[in-house]
Amino acid sequence: MTDSASIKRCPCPEHEGPNPLPVSEFSRGSSNRDGLKSWCKTCVSRQQARYREANREAIRERERRRYQADRENERERSRRYHRANPGQNRDRLRRWRKANPGAGARQARRQHQAARDAVLDHYGRSCACCGSAEDLGIDHVNGGGNAHRIALFGRAAESTKMYRWLIRNGFPAGYQILCGPCNSSKAGGAACRLDHAA
Repeated sequence: MTDSASIKRCPCPEHEGPNPLPVSEFSRGSSNRDGLKSWCKTCVSRQQARYREANREAIRERERRRYQADRENERERSRRYHRANPGQNRDRLRRWRKANPGAGARQARRQHQAARDAVLDHYGRSCACCGSAEDLGIDHVNGGGNAHRIALFGRAAESTKMYRWLIRNGFPAGYQILCGPCNSSKAGGAACRLDHAA
């Protein structure tokens, strides 16, 4: 005879397979008296997958806001630490760099790629002009990209800082993704001058 405490029924209307199930098929849930979730793990997973599919954009926007908030909190924490410990961080960083050659460059590449991915996820992963998915970069739709980057960062060649600026400012309008050839062709003009039909 099966012990009733070792099995539980899943009330999900779309449940498939045997019912009741062993309690090992249920996740912990503190809101129920038995300490388990009402639905079995399989039904919960199916429900979560449907929710993610139906709310993909809202989830992406929530994750973007969380990413921004986390970055700002980390920057503020870092500023407070540096104000409270002037000079100390410089010595610690010097020791760390000596013990971990090349690690700083690897971290910078990871941070650049994360910011670039966030921008491409928002503005698109193909050229707005020719549709290419190669050699992509951000373009100022109305021109003036170099002047804008110089005004913001002091020099034109600042792709990582530009990606971070776009993220911080909530991905403003007026920007698009272009491939390298289309971006170069558009420089100094209103639109790309390449013949994509050839």
